[in-house]
Amino acid sequence: MTNLGLLAYEAGDVDAARGWYQRAADLGHAVGMHNLGVLARAAGDVDTARGRDDGAD
Repeated sequence: MTNLGLLAYEAGDVDAARGWYQRAADLGHAVGMHNLGVLARAAGDVDTARGRDDGAD
């Protein structure tokens, strides 16, 4: 799933990449979780990238 996400990302389809990474993360795959964080950081969502959803520092 993470490899499919990478292929989608490299093709410019960030939404599809996020979907594949999320599927992997939902199954406990650390690389999927990491890649979701990378996408969040690239989108400027630092709290999500850090694993925070409450806005705390």
